[in-house]
Amino acid sequence: MEGSRDEWEQRRRYFPSERRFNYDDPLALLRLALHRDAVDDGLESYRDPATGATVLCSTTLLDQGICCSLGCRHCPYTGGRRLVIPGIVDE
Repeated sequence: MEGSRDEWEQRRRYFPSERRFNYDDPLALLRLALHRDAVDDGLESYRDPATGATVLCSTTLLDQGICCSLGCRHCPYTGGRRLVIPGIVDE
């Protein structure tokens, strides 16, 4: 069970839910790479390459402890205001 939780933590940290992230967008891979690099460097956010907007990282949003319901691109709380852990806590 511990291995699956670690895997889930990594997915939550680096791969946003398709509810919030458009994987079909031509800039998706670039945005994922920018997010990954920002998380690995301990940054709170990164700049969107198309709009210049500040995008909060999943780790920053996790530190909040709850979803703010603003539709953040990398929100780890994809089930709304509660944490969803597949196989542990489901929607």
